[in-house]
Amino acid sequence: MRAFQITSQTATAFLVRLFGLGLMYLCTVVAANCLGAEQFGVFSSVVSLSPIWAVIAAGGVDFFATKSIATISDRHSIEIAREVALSHAVAMVGILAGLVTISLLVVLAVDWGVAEVKYTVLIQCMFIFPLILLMNMRQYVALALTNASNSMLPAQIVLPTVFLAVLTVAHAYVPEMSAQFVVIAYSGATLAAVISGIILIRRTISISEILFLPLGFRDAFDRLASGRTFLMASVAIMIMSNAATVLLGFLMDFESAGVFFAALRIAGLAYIPLNVIEQVVMPPAAKFHSVGAHQELSNLARSATTLSFMGGISVTLLLAFFHKPILAAFGKDFSGAGPVLLILLAGFAICAVTGPKVSLMRMTALERECSICYFIASLALLLTVYVTTRFAGILAVAVSYALISVTLDTALCVILWKKRDLLLLPYKPGILLARLNRTGWRQASFNEKMRLVRNMLSS
Repeated sequence: MRAFQITSQTATAFLVRLFGLGLMYLCTVVAANCLGAEQFGVFSSVVSLSPIWAVIAAGGVDFFATKSIATISDRHSIEIAREVALSHAVAMVGILAGLVTISLLVVLAVDWGVAEVKYTVLIQCMFIFPLILLMNMRQYVALALTNASNSMLPAQIVLPTVFLAVLTVAHAYVPEMSAQFVVIAYSGATLAAVISGIILIRRTISISEILFLPLGFRDAFDRLASGRTFLMASVAIMIMSNAATVLLGFLMDFESAGVFFAALRIAGLAYIPLNVIEQVVMPPAAKFHSVGAHQELSNLARSATTLSFMGGISVTLLLAFFHKPILAAFGKDFSGAGPVLLILLAGFAICAVTGPKVSLMRMTALERECSICYFIASLALLLTVYVTTRFAGILAVAVSYALISVTLDTALCVILWKKRDLLLLPYKPGILLARLNRTGWRQASFNEKMRLVRNMLSS
């Protein structure tokens, strides 16, 4: 895949992701103002714990679906339908197992005398995590069948739009909402994203063909065994992203969890370009590696890293300069989160400028190394957060979070360099200027530049 095609797909997906995060930012602001820091912390704990359960229940099959479908030759419809059917069959089994496990944990929590507000978080997760699992499964299937922007549309546009609409209407009639009500609204929005995702995927694959495809227990077991190589990394990534908020709620108080969650969400905006590029490069990386096209894979990695570098630095600078008014929109309870936000932002910025490490490792048979690194980092984070919440506050949690993230990022880059000879460094400025010159960018008029941008986004 040429760098121009990567740029075009990334630009389109970036716009979808950016618009979706803008909507989700508005949702978070409205929820924070309606709930206050403490109740917002309860909501934050639920929406942070649910993705962890969803990833565990998926068994790594969601990521394996992208890799397997992308490498099917000639887009054979029967083979693709079989992969999709097997992935969803395993997902349904995982959902059932997750519901049983959470039910047992709730029973144990009641028996041990745990505070009701804490095990209520587990109960509310039971309504959300199955929907998140199905939404993610469809996203990774669609990523291999169509493109990144189409696969991201339900989660990035439909979910926050419905959620924001429900919160806005409810706020007009019920100024003081409970965390439980907001969780129910979030569940409804996630369900709308799942339904819209099914409608979109219907254009590229026959739903009836998937539903009536005969499958055996052995098939499902083999697919689960194949996805197991992705499972450890997937769970560890979710722990790295969400566990700090959950632990703060359970070990300290939900107000601290709400403040940290708000800062983490804002700092995560610096990760948008890389998050989009991770999605874009997965299918071509799997294809190039499967046919031994190392030069094409290396060019793909360098082009993607350059885009991630430029986008990550730009977003980081904007957030650093305007973090005070951004935090002020959440309400007075969140005004003291500035130092936490800046520390997290520094960590995210460093990780964002070194390219799509996780996708390249997963698509080039380095799943095991990726899993081990993330597993070690997630254990270090859990231990560090536990210690810092006992002897310090959320500022120490933010410092440990940023340091562990940067250390992990460095380790992944070194492994890709040593194992696959992929150096995740951006192009030099001179090379970037040469690429722009080949498109006629510098000599073009303003109208011609706008036309070139539109052509890139529509191709």
